[in-house]
Amino acid sequence: MDLNIHYSSVQSPGTTEEIVDMQDVPYHEAIGSLMYLALVTRPDITFVVSVLSCFGMNPGSVHWNAMK
Repeated sequence: MDLNIHYSSVQSPGTTEEIVDMQDVPYHEAIGSLMYLALVTRPDITFVVSVLSCFGMNPGSVHWNAMK
């Protein structure tokens, strides 16, 4: 996660094309997997997971790239 980027809901998809692009992205599954890792083996990623989980309802490509 890039610390110089401020993540907000403004970066969520707004156009129909952006929404269609993000439909096939497994964002919820990735958040769940990272949450499991944060709780069981990697407590150092807890902050990143908590920030990115705030955008679970409408994640944008910026949020997805931060997760990768």
